[in-house]
Amino acid sequence: MKSLRYAYLFWLLSLVGVCGLHRLYLGKPLSGLLFLFTGGLFGIGTIYDALTMPGLVEQARLREGIVGKVELSELFDEGRGAGDQSWQSRTSPGTRGNPEDRLQLAVLKVAKRGGGYAAAGEVALEAGTSLEQAREAMDVLAAKGLCELRVRSTGALVYYFIDFADERTAGNDPDSFA
Repeated sequence: MKSLRYAYLFWLLSLVGVCGLHRLYLGKPLSGLLFLFTGGLFGIGTIYDALTMPGLVEQARLREGIVGKVELSELFDEGRGAGDQSWQSRTSPGTRGNPEDRLQLAVLKVAKRGGGYAAAGEVALEAGTSLEQAREAMDVLAAKGLCELRVRSTGALVYYFIDFADERTAGNDPDSFA
């Protein structure tokens, strides 16, 4: 796993003329060599990378299959090295893995908060995806028999997960809790 701390440490070497090592570390060999031979694109690229380093580290982690937001606080966390798994444990469950799993986790979170009911709009907000992607994920769960599709009196579609029903919503019309 790539570390923001180590990326900045490699970047610091560009201040003494050895540019591009941070890009080599982050798995960008072509631009790393370009930076090395052009003095960090004549210093402009080096300054730009200093400002966008968390995004570069996040991209490197995505290429490794690790998903999660890179925070500047990682620079100051004690005992967290490049090979340390503590970064993964600080991310919320389900942020690793494939996008479909993360989307299904978002569906379940919304359903739990809603007493068993989830709407595509709420899921899209929770997962940061489009309404179409949220609806497709919920349709897959309904096709597997994990939830059922219900229609509110307003015509809005909601998905009902009996596993998350609470006393407020169990056996009730979806409009009675909204």
